[in-house]
Parts: sequence; structure tokens; C-alpha cells
Amino acid sequence: DEMSLWRRPRSPSWSMDSHFDEISRRIDRALDECRRDMQRFEESFFPRSKYGEAQRVINDDRRFAVELDVSQFHPDEVKVNLDGRDLIIEGRQEHKSDKSYEKRSFVRKWRLPDSADVDAINSRLSDSGLLSVEVPKVPSSSSFRRNVPISHSSSSRRETHID
Repeated sequence: DEMSLWRRPRSPSWSMDSHFDEISRRIDRALDECRRDMQRFEESFFPRSKYGEAQRVINDDRRFAVELDVSQFHPDEVKVNLDGRDLIIEGRQEHKSDKSYEKRSFVRKWRLPDSADVDAINSRLSDSGLLSVEVPKVPSSSSFRRNVPISHSSSSRRETHID
């Protein structure tokens, strides 16, 4: 009975497997921690709500409008352009010194709806750096309901010509 309580040693390969499993788990934990640290580092230098991210986009019956936070850019570093029906907003910034070089940029693009009145586009930049671009819409002819008169021919005789 004493022999039944005694544990037989496991094979050497089992011991190596468990050793490598533990090393693998430690590496995975260290990599996860590095990823979290890198994400925190990236977010501290490049906040997601900055650099031209759309804060709000409106596309209703009356208008197409977009608001972007461009507070990290000077007004002369931001451009609003129309290329056909594409609204393109860009920001470009460069800072050079003896010890560093910094460059930031963004490009955002939206396809304007067919009903957008591109000739009436306007944009505003607030003191806090909020860029608002608005394009009013013209009512489409399909949205109006109207009566279409039916013309009647007074001729009692109908002729059909087939060539």
C-alpha cells in the first residue's frame, strides 16, 4: 500500500514542456504590458480627438455639415477644398529646430450627396479651433409632388402607323 501513495516521476519531456509553457506565459504577459504601455504613450502624444478627427457629421434633408477639431493647427495650416463633389479638409504642420523636427498632417474626405448645393458651401473656424463646414441642400425634384395634366385628343379617329 505504501507503494500506491508513491508518485512515479514524470517523463523528462513533460518537465521541459511545462517549463516552456511557463516561459511562454511570462513572455505573453510582458508583451501585453508593453502593448498597453505603448498605447498609453501613443494616446498621450496623439490624442484621438485631435488632428482633424470628425467631431460631428450631419447629413439630413437640409444640409451636409461636418465639424472637426483642428486646434493643434494654425488657421493658415488648414485648407478646405472641393474637388467635384468631394469635400476635402487638410491640415499640414511642420516645426523645425536645431534639435528636433516635427511634422503633423491629416486629410479627411467626404463625398457630397447629389442634392448638395456646392456653390453655397461655407466654413468657419472658431477661436477654440473647431472647424465647421456646411453645404446646404437643394430640394430634389423628386421630393415635390405635383399634378401632371393629361392631354386628350379630340379626334374620334385613331390612326396607327407602323413603319
